[in-house]
Amino acid sequence: MKTNYEIRYAAHPEDAKSYDTKRIRRDFLIEKVFSANEVNMVYSMYDRMVVGGVMPVGEVLQLEAIDPLKAPYFLTRREIGIFNVVLYHYTFSLDSTYHFYQYLKF
Repeated sequence: MKTNYEIRYAAHPEDAKSYDTKRIRRDFLIEKVFSANEVNMVYSMYDRMVVGGVMPVGEVLQLEAIDPLKAPYFLTRREIGIFNVVLYHYTFSLDSTYHFYQYLKF
């Protein structure tokens, strides 16, 4: 298992007005969200939000705290929203309780 993360800093509104397309993409686009057997995250200084993706392929992945969180666990002082974007069921564990979900058709 591999956990990757990057930190994105907030842009001042006056500075952002002069950004060209390349700069906007560099500062705001998250290109690598899902990779097999990796946890990928972007820690944003906008409301200290974390956006990420997890794609387990044949192994169990854990959501571990990253250095910018300064916490022992990922969900210390934080909430989580989970979106299943594949056509499979999944199981996740929280406090040793397993939750089973099936995909939704859109």
